[in-house]
Amino acid sequence: MNTLHQLWLLDGRGPYVWGALLACGLAFALELWGLQRRRLALGPGPDAEDAP
Repeated sequence: MNTLHQLWLLDGRGPYVWGALLACGLAFALELWGLQRRRLALGPGPDAEDAP
C-alpha cells in the first residue's frame, strides 16, 4: 500500500506531474477541437471521398 501511495504522489512531485499531464491532455483536446471546427468551417475539401 505504501508503494501505491508513493507512486500516486511520485515522491512529493505528484501535483506538478499530474498538473503537467492534465495540461497536456487539455491542450491536445483543444487542438483536436480546433481542427474539427476548422474542418467543419471549410467544408469538404478537394480530397473528400465524394468529390467528383
